[in-house]
Amino acid sequence: MTALKAFLKYAAGEDLTLGAAYEDAAAVKPPKIPKRPVEYLPKAATKAILLAFDGRDRKSRRNRTMLVFLYDSAARVSEVTGARVGDLDLGDSPSVVLRGKGGKVRTMPLMGKTADHLRLYLSEFHSGGGRDRPLFYSLKNGRPGALSADTVQAALKRAADIARTGCPEVPGRVWCHLVRKTRSMDLHQEKVPLALIMQMLGHESMATTSGFYAFATQDMMAEAIAATTPPSLDEPAEWREQATIDALYRL
Repeated sequence: MTALKAFLKYAAGEDLTLGAAYEDAAAVKPPKIPKRPVEYLPKAATKAILLAFDGRDRKSRRNRTMLVFLYDSAARVSEVTGARVGDLDLGDSPSVVLRGKGGKVRTMPLMGKTADHLRLYLSEFHSGGGRDRPLFYSLKNGRPGALSADTVQAALKRAADIARTGCPEVPGRVWCHLVRKTRSMDLHQEKVPLALIMQMLGHESMATTSGFYAFATQDMMAEAIAATTPPSLDEPAEWREQATIDALYRL
């Protein structure tokens, strides 16, 4: 439809008799596409994926820390591959500086457990390195080079395959942006204000964040319904008792 409208607009400019055809085409509205609920991982699946790598070898320890960081920071995969050692602040209030789209910078707080993972990781992988080294890297010609997005995705896929053997809730396909949405949905379920989630995700507009969470989850709806249930419905009503039923029939 977009191509046809563009062509007819051009044709009408060349031949005025085609103006009516262009106006008719321009008046056609595209069909409404139904919105789908936000895809995210169940908590059991998230836990299984983050615990998938056992840490028995160096690569496994790197990947485990990287996936914990990917989840907790709610970062885009490009922000993970672009992170530097100097972007981390593992002091009393752990955080990381993330460089998003268009070179925009934001600071994301990190959980204490994530900071513990990163401290161990830094002691092994960056004991003698500088602040400008890639946070997660592989050795290329003996020197640390930033990982590619495909490498991060491959590590996540491998973790999901391992986790799926013991956790049937892990879906058949898991990708990096799904982890980002899972983290933000977890924050949403913990009743973190959307304005804060917007800042954490690096969204420019509140409309983007609000549209992202237009659908409440079943757990959230059940919780809301339970909170509004009258106390009298918590116990069996009197009319359910046989004597009361008999009395009603006599009436």
